[in-house]
Amino acid sequence: MNRRLSGAMARFAERLLFRPSRIRHFVGVSRGITVEVLDHFPKISRQITVISNAVDQEVFRPNSDERGQVRIAFGLKASDLVAIFVGGDWERKGLRFAIEAVASRSECHLLVVGAGDVERFASIARALNAEGRVHFAGRRKDTARYYSAADVFLLPTFYEADPLVGYEAAACGLPLLVTRVSGVEDLLRDGENGWFISRDSGTIRVHLQALQTDAALRSRMAARSRELVAPYTWERVVDDYVDLYERLHLARNAAVPLKV
Repeated sequence: MNRRLSGAMARFAERLLFRPSRIRHFVGVSRGITVEVLDHFPKISRQITVISNAVDQEVFRPNSDERGQVRIAFGLKASDLVAIFVGGDWERKGLRFAIEAVASRSECHLLVVGAGDVERFASIARALNAEGRVHFAGRRKDTARYYSAADVFLLPTFYEADPLVGYEAAACGLPLLVTRVSGVEDLLRDGENGWFISRDSGTIRVHLQALQTDAALRSRMAARSRELVAPYTWERVVDDYVDLYERLHLARNAAVPLKV
């Protein structure tokens, strides 16, 4: 009853807030989230702009020294294929599928960065005889070091608006294995810098096998990730917002609708 009531109240509030006469302008952080908003509120189609998130590419970049240090800390060999999962809300983001996929591949490890129910997900790894290959790093402020230690980014998430972790992983030169969610669709080119996956350990396992057995493929996809994320800078985000504010200001002064 509480869920139904809170959902009804939220939908009522959204209908009030997203009226064309009330909203000045809406900025979506990805094309996907913008389409989602327009599906529900088509009348604001002339009052919406996409300005994607970005990543600090000086902080998030490949680093061979940190790669070695983190791998030594977790007892990882140079020959091990290391997938990295970054985030909280582990059930929604599909950590269980990541563990199941990694468990089926020998010499494949999973590095989990973020806060969650470690006991529960460690028990999943134990049940699959993969306890020694699933490593929980906890919540970290120095996430870039852990991306550098990995070979592939894995996120079988159910829903995202525009996950910053995808940009961070790409900037660190990682192939992306991510579900087809908003934001990632703007960054991932299927077969070029990774693959879209399902929330299914079987499909993830196939792509992990391809990356594990083909070092040249990993290298090509890593380089392509760096190329595709290059335009996503915070400087560009600032410029886009400044441009939007200026156009809104001019439109208001001219007393004419803003055309986007």
